[in-house]
Amino acid sequence: VDNRILVGVTWENTAQTTGKIRLGQGKREVDGASDISKFTWDLGVTWKPVALDTINISGGAKATDATGDYSSVENTNYGVSWTHDWLDRFNTTVSLGSSKDDYTVKSGVVGVVARNDDTKTYGVAANYQMRRWLVLSAAVNVNDRGSNDPLYDSKRNVMSIGAQISL
Repeated sequence: VDNRILVGVTWENTAQTTGKIRLGQGKREVDGASDISKFTWDLGVTWKPVALDTINISGGAKATDATGDYSSVENTNYGVSWTHDWLDRFNTTVSLGSSKDDYTVKSGVVGVVARNDDTKTYGVAANYQMRRWLVLSAAVNVNDRGSNDPLYDSKRNVMSIGAQISL
């Protein structure tokens, strides 16, 4: 059972700044594990300092489901991205993110330690709107996870190309 009570504010400051912030308390009851009562928050801000640039700031903290020998995970994350419109039809985005996951072991599971993961993400993307109905894209994303359990350390590089076709 997952219950959250949040109070928040959403704002729009002309065309330059929009955002939301929600603060509250979350309580998570998991069968076979201790309950988690945690301060929960959610942030999302979009800022356009000049007509060609958009900066997005995001973050949050909450408890969610886990898999395997773990009953739940407490996650805190932060992210920022910058999009620049070079031309009417061409833009690029650079993004950075950080996430911390604290895993809780299911009760009765022997030989498994509580896991703590720290993840850093980096990304670069480019989009070109060839036609009103066709957008071509290319991106590179790096995900670097470090854990107190070396089995879960990983580094992942994803390169993608794509086309979005709409009516």
